[in-house]
Amino acid sequence: MRSTLVPLALAGLLLAGSGSATMAQSTGQSAGEDTRAEAYVDSMTATMKDWADKVGDWTARQVDAASDATAKAGERTEEALDQAWVAVKRDWAQLKEASAEGYEVAQDRFEESLDALERAWDERDETTTEPKTQ
Repeated sequence: MRSTLVPLALAGLLLAGSGSATMAQSTGQSAGEDTRAEAYVDSMTATMKDWADKVGDWTARQVDAASDATAKAGERTEEALDQAWVAVKRDWAQLKEASAEGYEVAQDRFEESLDALERAWDERDETTTEPKTQ
């Protein structure tokens, strides 16, 4: 089974800086907007680390798939999860770099991709025998 996710390494990149200082300096947002954007990015940094850990743990377990049927189903599930994770990371990076004018659009896009990741995560139970981790 292919394993294209490198979530633990990416968690370091995601957490290397929440982007708050950069965001506040570069967007020209008012103090209230800076505070709101910084607080949101800071709160989502922990969420992103949690997802990196979850996806990494799940991917590691898929390497040990027992049967061909389970392996094939796991590969399809892994691909869907991989695509959703890539979208979340892309939108997370864009959110952290968003200007004042583009912040709300970037936040909406990030939240939509995070919802899609959560759906892909939940759907993995339909194709694997692994218990759902919460």
